[in-house]
Amino acid sequence: MARVKHRRRLPAADFDSPGRGAAATGDGELMASRESDRPLRLRFVASFARARDLPETEAEIALVGRSNVGKSSLINAAANQRNLARTSKTPGATRLLNAFELGQPGSGRWLMDLPGYGYARASKADRQ
Repeated sequence: MARVKHRRRLPAADFDSPGRGAAATGDGELMASRESDRPLRLRFVASFARARDLPETEAEIALVGRSNVGKSSLINAAANQRNLARTSKTPGATRLLNAFELGQPGSGRWLMDLPGYGYARASKADRQ
């Protein structure tokens, strides 16, 4: 059986200074600052059937991946809200392009929740 060497714990001074995403506790350990723990300010804008229906925005971030990997759950977790993005145990719950605005209303920064690919069961008409 191989032996595992324990890494030496570095003092907090060897990492980022407090206030830059990390804060030192009294015993020299680091913990995340409250600023990095804040949930994203997201609000649902609209759902779109096609990409050409999307209006012009300042910036977009798209979550793309296979069906049932947790794209909608990631949005809910980032916003610290349970029902912001619809989730389901069955693959293929997201059928439309769902837009969520990041920050102040009217900021033009959108987070897009896209339908997954792969496992979802859909009729031939829905797939086309």
